[in-house]
Amino acid sequence: MSARGADKAATLVTRAAYARSRGISKQRVQQLVDEGRLTLVRGKVDPEKADAELADAIDPRHEKTTKATGGGKSNGDAPGPSETAVRLRRAQAAQYEARAERERIDLELRRGQLVNRDLAVDAFYTLARTTRDALLNAAPAFATKAAAIKDRRKLRQLYEDTVKKALAKLSGEKLEQLLKGKYDPAE
Repeated sequence: MSARGADKAATLVTRAAYARSRGISKQRVQQLVDEGRLTLVRGKVDPEKADAELADAIDPRHEKTTKATGGGKSNGDAPGPSETAVRLRRAQAAQYEARAERERIDLELRRGQLVNRDLAVDAFYTLARTTRDALLNAAPAFATKAAAIKDRRKLRQLYEDTVKKALAKLSGEKLEQLLKGKYDPAE
């Protein structure tokens, strides 16, 4: 065998190695051979010749994920998968992650674990304003009654009762209504 023939034989790879290096399945390589779009040399693939024959034959939808993720060599037999295959896999992975995130959010919404941000901000603002108003409105009533009390314990008790009464307007039920956007502080 000539030196040129020895070099040619050294570049031949198995169908499986060629499939791995191009990011396609072994079945797709066999399908291309059966269709006559890929020619074998002594039962093996010449990567340079096969790439020329398959320039337009490989459908990215048939390309599979391999350990190689770039232009490097996956197993030392042949160059890595095509850039199209790598970009397709990355796009599919991003799409899969986005779908999983949407499904997680939908599940949390159905379970009642998430609330509408705008509604929560409005509820907090209304709650703070209502609390402030209740406490400010309690001050005149407290002042009127406190003027007549000389005993510190009674004065402290009056103060606590006045504050509790003002805050009782903000019961858990009203807070729930507030978070659901159904609370009217004017009631």
